[in-house]
This record gives sequence, structure tokens and C-alpha cells, in this order.
Amino acid sequence: MYELTKIINYEVTRDLVLESQKTNQSYTVFDDSDILGDDKFNFLKTGNRYSCRISILGDLSDSVSGTKFKVIGQEKVGGVKFRKVFNSVGDLFYLPDYDTKESNSIIYLNVKRYDLLSVNEII
Repeated sequence: MYELTKIINYEVTRDLVLESQKTNQSYTVFDDSDILGDDKFNFLKTGNRYSCRISILGDLSDSVSGTKFKVIGQEKVGGVKFRKVFNSVGDLFYLPDYDTKESNSIIYLNVKRYDLLSVNEII
């Protein structure tokens, strides 16, 4: 569960600042749903809490210079397969399934951006 603390609007996209209710960590999450013209996430309001799936856009790192994640499994969101990963504080994220790492393995990522996948089961 995440609380939406801030919305930063751009011309056709926006960033959402989401605070994890589990860890109190804040994440700036990219939302480009308006580009598709379906306004699926236009109901989001600051101060409210939502169940969110957040994906990671980034590169695998060969060393510990990246952010540490633990792979915990796989899940389809819409029609796309993702790896489910936890960061070091225990927040759950979704990584595009381009990597063959097995569950319980540790990976390091150079995180470029967090993307909003779903809110309250709306994809």
C-alpha cells in the first residue's frame, strides 16, 4: 500500500511521489497513462492510499555498485511477465522478465526510473 504524497505534472506525463506504508520509503514513479489517452489513473488524489504495482526500468549491474534486490518469483501483469523483486528495505517491485535469474537469487540494478504498472488492480 502506498500513499500518494505529491503529483508533478508535465505536458503529457507526470511523476507521482508514493510513500510505502510498509517502510515509509518514498519513490518517484513515472506515469505515462495519459499518452495512451485512456486516463486510467486520473482518479489518483494526493493524501489517499492505493495498492500499486511499480516496475523498475534499469540495467543489471555486474557488481555491487547497483541497488540490491532479491528475486522472489514471477507474475504476469496484464499480458506481460515480470520478475517480482524486493529491495533491501522490503518493498516489492516488478522487473521486466528479460533476466533468467531464479527465485531467491540476489541481483544488483542501476535503477533509471520507477514506472506505474497498476493501481487498485487497474492496469
